[in-house]
Amino acid sequence: MYQLVNDSDVEMMVRLVIVFSSLTMNMVRKNFDEGLGASIKKLTGGKKNEALANKVMGQAPDDIKLTSGSVIEISRLPGNILQTKVICEVVSNVESELLCRALCEYVSGRRSL
Repeated sequence: MYQLVNDSDVEMMVRLVIVFSSLTMNMVRKNFDEGLGASIKKLTGGKKNEALANKVMGQAPDDIKLTSGSVIEISRLPGNILQTKVICEVVSNVESELLCRALCEYVSGRRSL
């Protein structure tokens, strides 16, 4: 099933719901960028691409207040576009097939981010 989703250009959404009130946007960004970066490295045979990984959350301002119940949505849209929303505000739109594949790889191997 994972391979079928990854090989197609279907819409998909990953929704992260914050349960700890002490998280900052910087903490979430760092954790997500590291995990996504590792998935990119795995898919490219060991090549790093930190700049690409950083584009998903990189534009989210540090001053966003992540209280318990805050939602971060990362949507894979047709055309291999990843759109990131933090508390309903769009913070990035990135077109990249590699990034879409890395997101699928990242979330398929984790139960919580």
